[in-house]
Amino acid sequence: RTRGLTPEMEAKGIRLSKEPYPAIWYFGFNMADPVVGKNKPLRQAMSMAFNRQEYIDLFANGRGQPAVGPIPPGFPTFDPGRRNPYTEFNLTAARAKMEEARRVHGGSGSIPTIEFLLPGTDTTFRQIGEYMKKQMAQIGIDLRVEYRTWARFQEMIDSRQAQFYALGWVADYPDEQTFLQLFWSKNASPGPNSANYSN
Repeated sequence: RTRGLTPEMEAKGIRLSKEPYPAIWYFGFNMADPVVGKNKPLRQAMSMAFNRQEYIDLFANGRGQPAVGPIPPGFPTFDPGRRNPYTEFNLTAARAKMEEARRVHGGSGSIPTIEFLLPGTDTTFRQIGEYMKKQMAQIGIDLRVEYRTWARFQEMIDSRQAQFYALGWVADYPDEQTFLQLFWSKNASPGPNSANYSN
């Protein structure tokens, strides 16, 4: 459980060094999308319905830590004590946000099926898709998972066809700016701001 060395390995003189990897893996929302982009309570509800620690345990063999923001450990401005209620798994709060999300959506009040785009078609991606479907079903969201080759996935991201998707970013250089550029409006698709975020 600690992901450390076994006593047998230690007896052989093997040493293990653990360091943070300068990367983030995330599920993004396309802010240009008329459903998820215009409905902040919906995005918040979906975020709180996602069990990050369980996901890390299942898909990364427990290696990693749930993110509370875009800056990973190992950078000077990373705050290990920072809390973000929207990154905490909380189904009660997520269901309350869904009530608000339905009002924001208007009309019938029901949220339409949301498309979840994944950059692969292998077994692991299919398991991730099924896992996320189950997570979102807990708050009444119908998720349709689309599996694409990496090339087709990139085309869809760059042309703003994705609604909800999985991506990651590894630091290009040792400065927080490498992650913050993902939110700069001038970097919107087809640039690295694939969420098309603008404030």
